[in-house]
Amino acid sequence: MFWSRFVELCTNAGKSPSEVAAELSLSNSTTTTWKNGSIPRPKTLRRIAEYFGVTIEYLMSDGEKAQSAANDEKEIAAYLQQIKDDPSTRMMFDLAKGATMEEIKATVAFLKTLREQR
Repeated sequence: MFWSRFVELCTNAGKSPSEVAAELSLSNSTTTTWKNGSIPRPKTLRRIAEYFGVTIEYLMSDGEKAQSAANDEKEIAAYLQQIKDDPSTRMMFDLAKGATMEEIKATVAFLKTLREQR
């Protein structure tokens, strides 16, 4: 997991893993151990994450999970944009703040009934 993510980030940065290791004052033998399945120490992980501007969780995740998280972030951004742009959606969101789950469920049921009657 880590090695493939590290190589991907290096490639995206236009650098080889050994170049990045050198910039982080790490030896080539260190990258060889990573390639063979070893995982960097937490302090080194933090330095690598800072170097690439990513989280440690991202460094340690597989591609599928990272893609899923990226999709979730896009969906959340779309919802936030809709709340921002649409006054009626913003009003509904503001009214829902502090509502109980029962109140939200009742409101959703009411809105569904209204839609069905159209």
